[in-house]
Amino acid sequence: MVEISDLSRRILRELCTDSRITITELSEKYKISRHSISERIAALEKALDIHYTLELNYENMGFGAFYIINVKFSKKPKISELKKIFMGSKATQFAAITEGDFDLLIFALAKDSSAYMNMEVGLGVLLSKYGVRIRSSQAVLPHLGFVPVSNETIMEANLEESTKRILVALNEESRMPIRDLSKRIGLKEDITRYQLGRINNQRLIKAYTAVMRKPVLKNNIVFFANYATINEGILKRIERERKAMYLKPETEVPVQNEFQMMISSTGADFAFIWASYNDIKEGMKASVETHRKIYSVDNPKMSSAVIKEVIKGEMPIRNIDVKSGYHQNEYLVTTIP
Repeated sequence: MVEISDLSRRILRELCTDSRITITELSEKYKISRHSISERIAALEKALDIHYTLELNYENMGFGAFYIINVKFSKKPKISELKKIFMGSKATQFAAITEGDFDLLIFALAKDSSAYMNMEVGLGVLLSKYGVRIRSSQAVLPHLGFVPVSNETIMEANLEESTKRILVALNEESRMPIRDLSKRIGLKEDITRYQLGRINNQRLIKAYTAVMRKPVLKNNIVFFANYATINEGILKRIERERKAMYLKPETEVPVQNEFQMMISSTGADFAFIWASYNDIKEGMKASVETHRKIYSVDNPKMSSAVIKEVIKGEMPIRNIDVKSGYHQNEYLVTTIP
């Protein structure tokens, strides 16, 4: 694991929480020189290959259908062919080859369910010669994590051209100063600042954030869960899982969160979870087997895999305060004793 000091980890968390935080603000908060802050950020950028990007509000951009898909082949296609197929898919934000109970993981965004179904049918036709099984669930309650949106999708949004140009520029470099941003999009600084204010007021951006292209936890385990029966006490089991897996107290700020994503869904599966570990066996026990044990009375049906190669998009790996970043839906908060 990369050796990173506690202070540098805290700075990393600041950047993942708000990538536009200034050197001066960090200097004042942590009582060290601007030069020292700059050096620590440069070291983090080099060690972790940090990409400053955006966590976007899909619905406010006009994309009301967010789907999580797993694909199983009877005969596996060539990676080069899969890359070609997914690079041509506007709806696909992320696609990765996996090893385990399924062969592909896909995150897709569409303007509505009808547009998504067109994408899924088209994907099935393109992959039909390989004997394909497509299992999809619509994300309804994203509790933790995000999926980076492609520039191509941003340009498909029903927004003003100047807004889309700003979002694309910040999606590539969200830490970009206003001066550089204005040059990039060809507007005066005061107009750019005004336009960015409008974008923030429209809540198109959930967070200016950062992801690690060289994460320290190398193995990414993803799994889906469904239940043969839902028995009395399910809400308490959900709360138990949250405390055991996501909301456990931090003894120190990590370089990378073990759990990156937790989404409640509807359709083929009820939940999707993404966990990161160095040791796959340990990770399976801490994530998949813990989930299975907690929900044993509900007879969980689970499928899991390890991400082997990303063929489109970017892995959403970052460092956040999970306890404050975990979004709980109201009925659970008000119902559990």
